[in-house]
Amino acid sequence: MAVSYALCFLPDGEDPDTLVRKEGKEAFEHRLELAQPLSTFLFDTLMPQVDLSSPDGRAKLSTLALPLITKVPGETLRLYLRQQLGQKLGILDDSQLDKLMPKQLETEQSNYQPPQLKRTTMRILIGLLIQRPQLAAQIPSIQGLEQTGLAGVELFIELVNTCMAQPGLTTGQLLELYRGNKFSQQLETLATWNHMIVEDMIEATFLDTLGKLYDSVLEQRQEELIARDRTHGLSSEERKELWSLNMALAKKD
Repeated sequence: MAVSYALCFLPDGEDPDTLVRKEGKEAFEHRLELAQPLSTFLFDTLMPQVDLSSPDGRAKLSTLALPLITKVPGETLRLYLRQQLGQKLGILDDSQLDKLMPKQLETEQSNYQPPQLKRTTMRILIGLLIQRPQLAAQIPSIQGLEQTGLAGVELFIELVNTCMAQPGLTTGQLLELYRGNKFSQQLETLATWNHMIVEDMIEATFLDTLGKLYDSVLEQRQEELIARDRTHGLSSEERKELWSLNMALAKKD
């Protein structure tokens, strides 16, 4: 389950127990409602220390923020904070932030081993879409995909619809939409998955994998009609459909 973080500062010498006894439960809960989200506190604290109008100021902000962001627990929150930092620095490509990372921190991160996952059809499609939500615009249609019954296809369809409904979504924003959802941990893992696909081949791999998924839908329907023909026979419409499927699949051989 995803966790959100907020900061609530208590008076000196007080802890939650003593403050509840002194102020009462309702007053303490009101304090909690006013707690600052971690992202707000982080940048509200750092921004007064830098001048973003100068290159040196922007470099200083990255030097101050990146080591702190790296220590934040939760992949979703780290991605969100990095994207917030990128927006303040005018850097849209999240990967460019790594070039601003202090050398010591860069060395520490180089020891990080991303999750090793088996490459499956749905894992490739969902993983690439999470990492590049703009790929949703390349999908011609998702009609009929639910018929495959493959594990993950319903999540993929949902993600495509979400990305299409909100063009321009970033990875962090997409993960934030699923915070606390039953898929949140799975999506966080895929967001950092090293799929070993070179940069120039990502879009082609995504579309090729999607094409194979479409083919599996056609093959599944073809098998259903052939089985029905053997047991109950087909109507004229079903025979036309089977003929069309045979022709379509024959062209792919």
